[in-house]
Amino acid sequence: MNSRQMKRYDDTRDRVIIREWFKLKGVLLKHGSKYGVDLEGNDYDIEISHLSFSNLWEQWKKENRFRIEIRKRDHYWNGIYNKSKTTHFVQLNKSGHELLVYPQDIIMEYSNNEVELGYLRSKGFNKKERTFMCIPFDKGKDAIKRYKI
Repeated sequence: MNSRQMKRYDDTRDRVIIREWFKLKGVLLKHGSKYGVDLEGNDYDIEISHLSFSNLWEQWKKENRFRIEIRKRDHYWNGIYNKSKTTHFVQLNKSGHELLVYPQDIIMEYSNNEVELGYLRSKGFNKKERTFMCIPFDKGKDAIKRYKI
């Protein structure tokens, strides 16, 4: 996805898929607001990202790091918001059949570990859009759960 496509992306389908998946696990969530957290629950909220990689786990293994957009940190894992509300993170792959669930604890541990991906400049991404929180693969592989749906 380029920057323009990312900004126009409608995540309604992703919210439905993840909400139903959690429902099967006995966790009831409701849809959040358009510009707020994606799914809201009694015990925790869920923020979702849909990526264009076919296999997220293999991509992160190859890069030797898991990545989360820095703009999401600034909303949900900034040390202020997350003190009052626990927010976990879910990434969906290109087809929507693989999902990774990141617990808030591992996100917070590495929330200030940043990397800028310069190659995204040519796709129209500004500095904030091409900067990511990074969790070393070896540190995250046991905490971040991978599911096929």
